[in-house]
Amino acid sequence: METKRQKARENYAKLTDEQKTQRNAKRREAYAMKKSGSRAPEIHEEQVDTFATPFEPVVPYNETTSGNIIGS
Repeated sequence: METKRQKARENYAKLTDEQKTQRNAKRREAYAMKKSGSRAPEIHEEQVDTFATPFEPVVPYNETTSGNIIGS
């Protein structure tokens, strides 16, 4: 891991001032985009959650209910 950082430092040191400015501008732009959330995927109405399970109320079964529906 340290050799990777060292190489990155050496490569950055080799860049011209103009290249460094361009690189930093790109990074600032990417950071601003990330913070603003503009890269978040849009959700359209036609998109459906395929993993959603339908809600069905669970009624505990015991001998007193014996299959009778509560509230009937």
